[in-house]
Amino acid sequence: NGNAQLGYLGAGIWADTLDNGFLAKYNLVYGNNYVGISIDADNDATVMYNAVFNNGSYGIWAFADAHTSMTGHLINNNTVYGNGSIGIEVLGPSAGSAPAGCTNNIVENNIAVGTVGGPNLAAFLGCENPGTDGSGNIYTYNDFGAQASNFIQWGGTFSSAVYESTYSAWETAAGNCGTSGCSHSLQADPQFVNAAAAQFWLASGSPTIDGGAHLGNPYNIGLLPASSWPNSVLTGDQNSYGTGWEVGAYIFTEL
Repeated sequence: NGNAQLGYLGAGIWADTLDNGFLAKYNLVYGNNYVGISIDADNDATVMYNAVFNNGSYGIWAFADAHTSMTGHLINNNTVYGNGSIGIEVLGPSAGSAPAGCTNNIVENNIAVGTVGGPNLAAFLGCENPGTDGSGNIYTYNDFGAQASNFIQWGGTFSSAVYESTYSAWETAAGNCGTSGCSHSLQADPQFVNAAAAQFWLASGSPTIDGGAHLGNPYNIGLLPASSWPNSVLTGDQNSYGTGWEVGAYIFTEL
């Protein structure tokens, strides 16, 4: 579990300068003063099948910090809800760090919705694929909720953010996949059973059921709705339920 007040500002899980191979999986991360899961000055981290909600600022935050590059992160099948300022942020080093920069990070099969005071996704300082200080970053098969004013930050800086208010505008923005619909985003309310009660598994009829990408082994083992922390965290195989993979942390098990 990652629900303690840790770190100098209050974080649930904070991986700092561990270099390669950090894994955060099957955590319930909530109520922290600052950030839920932070990947700080690392490469090749995997953050998967976590429920991250009601943290004071960021839900999931991957950033280069003082490093000149950030590469190889996989952020997949997380459910991120109701955080204070940003749902998922992928943030590279300061502009001008070419040929390093923010490269080849993947954000896929996540739900990130209900951010209180900012965008559900933020990608900038190279993570928006400007070419000079970042490229190869992929954002597909996610549900950032119904499109709304400034619901995605794509480019800019801390003090001068560039926002998008429709999926089509974001998909066709410089550095993204290029055509309307190409991100395979779900574009709708994910329909949790009861977000207020932290029941983030999916209601029947959710657009995220069977809506995700198949990522293969070992990424197929997700959370089951009957899970409770810390003593009864249950998992199942995405390939054993339905006709496709779910978006988010929980597998839909109803027939």
